[in-house]
Amino acid sequence: MPTYPFGLRPKSIAAILDNTFRLYRRNFAAICLFGLLIGGLGQLITQLIQILLVGGTPVTEYQNLLSAYGNMLSGYGNPYFGNFGAVYQDFGAILGASTIMMLLNMIVNIFVTSFVIGGIVGIAAGYAHGNTAKPAVWFGSAGRRYGRLTLTGFARLLFNGISYAALSIGALIIFAVVFLAAFYSLAISVIGMLAVILAVVVLASWPELFFPVAIVENKYGFQGIGRAFSLFFKNFWRMSGLLILVWLITLIINLPLSLIPTILPLLGLTDPGLISAGVYWGSVILSVLVGALTTPVLPIATTLIYLDIRVRREGYDIALKQRDQAMQAADAWNRGNR
Repeated sequence: MPTYPFGLRPKSIAAILDNTFRLYRRNFAAICLFGLLIGGLGQLITQLIQILLVGGTPVTEYQNLLSAYGNMLSGYGNPYFGNFGAVYQDFGAILGASTIMMLLNMIVNIFVTSFVIGGIVGIAAGYAHGNTAKPAVWFGSAGRRYGRLTLTGFARLLFNGISYAALSIGALIIFAVVFLAAFYSLAISVIGMLAVILAVVVLASWPELFFPVAIVENKYGFQGIGRAFSLFFKNFWRMSGLLILVWLITLIINLPLSLIPTILPLLGLTDPGLISAGVYWGSVILSVLVGALTTPVLPIATTLIYLDIRVRREGYDIALKQRDQAMQAADAWNRGNR
């Protein structure tokens, strides 16, 4: 019979977080290989392509974009501004390059990140079921499912895009109502704000179950999406609370690194020429390394809470015990009839 390292029983959020980092530590080599693909390969490809597109680093080009936009606005309707057309053209070119980079990031998310998240979820689910295979085995398993994983990643990206677009429109309407209602009723304002927060939690949390459902149950497409939706609302508050905690942990770790390119020039520790070289690429390397360490935490935690939901709501632990007992009885019968 397989040995389940975390046991087959319902767990608290604290226990799931503890098991997340225990699983991470015990499968560190395999998970980091996938994590480096997330934080390294995809990011480096996008940065190199951006340099080919715009002829400079993203830091300087985004600064140029903001500068061109500011010049365009300041010159609008100003009779003394004689080069408005050139600035507008410059702004359009930089905006076009930025749009291309956004599309490229979407492609990387579908074709690279989906494979890697699928691999990490496979490691987490396999280890929780007593499977301690080598990294090559997990790469092979994710590779055989590559096509279905990319479809899952596309569905996740599509749902996120539609959800956030709808949320943005809804938030504007709610904030307008809240602003107007603030003059008449504090209760209406509070309810409106809570509605926005609840919508953000639901739309951000639900798609995280797409990959565990795909890996463990082999359910893809609309069947997998419906299954993820059903599981999410079976344990809404626990899953939402856990994901918020994980997001906060990774945000606290990643935030200082994301501010490096901005803080150092303000402190006078580098000149503008270095922003496009040493400081920027130094921050990229740091973010790659930190991303390799922090990105896998969310898929692991999501996989463990997915299993916990099934244990609590569907008797998954009983089903596994019955399966193991049947396999043990079949093995005993085969040995006795040799």
